[in-house]
Amino acid sequence: MNAQEKQAKIDRFNEGDLNDANLNDAQKALKKAYLLLSFGHFDEALAACSEAARLCPGNSVAPALHGAILIAAGRANDAIQFLSRIIRRYPNDALPRLYFCEACLLGGRFQRGMKELEKIGATLPEDSPWREFYENLRATFDGLEPKEIPAPLVVPPASEEATLQG
Repeated sequence: MNAQEKQAKIDRFNEGDLNDANLNDAQKALKKAYLLLSFGHFDEALAACSEAARLCPGNSVAPALHGAILIAAGRANDAIQFLSRIIRRYPNDALPRLYFCEACLLGGRFQRGMKELEKIGATLPEDSPWREFYENLRATFDGLEPKEIPAPLVVPPASEEATLQG
């Protein structure tokens, strides 16, 4: 698949194709996941990502967002493991690789995260839709020492949260 075909695929996924029910439903599931993430409903957001991935299995956006939600929930090690599998499935897609870098950087694997970020920077086209994300990651972590990154606040799954509340 060449760069133009890949961009068309990303555009089709992002814009939704009303002639393709699965694609449209996958886009709705991703929107739901993003909204749930915004309100800290991590388990429900992960379920919505799984639904989007089921509906559109050839696209890396839903599994990449799944990894991002794991990061947001403070589960960087889970995100690293999950995103490692996604990268093997979609080796040329930048988004899961970028989230993998972020998980490494936040999960105590600073050197690995910076090394992977350098690799991405060397191959990511200037007009990539993920260029800004890459630049922001670089700007955030460049010049930091690993000890300067705070440990993540781990959010318990909803089932544990209910138990904690009584």
